[in-house]
Amino acid sequence: VTGVASLLISHFPDLKPSQIKEILISSSLKKEESLKRNKLIGGKLNALRAFKKASQLSIQKSRLN
Repeated sequence: VTGVASLLISHFPDLKPSQIKEILISSSLKKEESLKRNKLIGGKLNALRAFKKASQLSIQKSRLN
């Protein structure tokens, strides 16, 4: 998780920590219900999806400015 967060920070330095957290959570792949009880979030990190979401957010922010 820290590696993907570092990747996002290095490519998108304007992202706030709360945005990075939301990107990581929302881009994770959901696990089966039986496995969720053992994990805090219950998902599997997907670096590509996280990077795409951060890219989309960055494009949206640049269009507003």
